[in-house]
Amino acid sequence: MSKIIYIFSYLTILIALGLMFLAGFWLLYPYKVVEFKNSPYPIMNENKTVKKGEDLIYQVDACKYLNAVPDLTRFFIDGIIYETPKSVGAVEMGCHIQDISITVPKAIPTGVYKMKFIARYKVNPIRVIEYVNYSQSFMVIN
Repeated sequence: MSKIIYIFSYLTILIALGLMFLAGFWLLYPYKVVEFKNSPYPIMNENKTVKKGEDLIYQVDACKYLNAVPDLTRFFIDGIIYETPKSVGAVEMGCHIQDISITVPKAIPTGVYKMKFIARYKVNPIRVIEYVNYSQSFMVIN
């Protein structure tokens, strides 16, 4: 009976050490999820001007290295921050130059804005890596 307790004790210690190693690896491993090559993102609309309710087009030049799907949050900033609904990114692995559009809300006032983008990648069960980028300034008109 004492031999079973002895084996069980060492097995418990080995499992605990293994779990601590795994958690440490998940927290400390330097994941390279994506690399953005053009920041701030250029605005592709003519004269960097967009009407309320129409699409703002910006260009992203990035290389994605992991097959992780980001949760995206985008903000229109002009001194006041206007948050758009969260969305899910759909960029495939590899290097791409993409023109991406987002509809400018009709409720925001006219003026000069820039966009802030937050992409959150869940790379393992206990870690989220966050990337923050901005766009060039643009004008919102009626």
